[in-house]
Amino acid sequence: MPGPPLTLDILKSLDSTFWANESHVNGVWNVFFNFYFEGDKFIVCPESTLDDADSRLRGDLDIIQINSPRDPVKPLSIALSYEGKREGAGRATVDAVVGQLQKYATNAYKTQKGANFFCIAAEGTTFRLFVKSSADSLVGLNMRMGGGKPTVASNTGGATAATTYDLLNAENYRDICGALEYIRDHTFPLDTDY
Repeated sequence: MPGPPLTLDILKSLDSTFWANESHVNGVWNVFFNFYFEGDKFIVCPESTLDDADSRLRGDLDIIQINSPRDPVKPLSIALSYEGKREGAGRATVDAVVGQLQKYATNAYKTQKGANFFCIAAEGTTFRLFVKSSADSLVGLNMRMGGGKPTVASNTGGATAATTYDLLNAENYRDICGALEYIRDHTFPLDTDY
């Protein structure tokens, strides 16, 4: 499979004013998600709301798996939830973005009857990768692709202590592409060891 249409060179050519716009940041991730999550198996849903949950909470983008065997009555389920903000958004540091994603993911976890899913929190070019595997917390993931699978971060400080990556770093760019391929290919059944 060829790489995503937004190459590292293209991303590096975008100046800081581009990354200072939340719609641009979310647009970059939308390109990645639409590339890796094909329309016959997934739907990229902007401004997602949840059934049976606090309707005030919205996710910037959810990747919904079509015909998920998780629940035969409701065959759509979240494979990945994304929350992004513009670079230098004042109070919206990557930690604040993680906090917002945590609130949304907690409600999403309840509506999915406890089914795990992946999460990405981004601020400008920086981002963190997680799995939502319990009602209480996001678990930080390392992207160093040991055997093709993102590994659980060895941090004890909770979600805000998870490793922060930069999309403009060549190794991080390659690893997020590999992580998105892994997530696409392993959304169900999601490994239970997260």
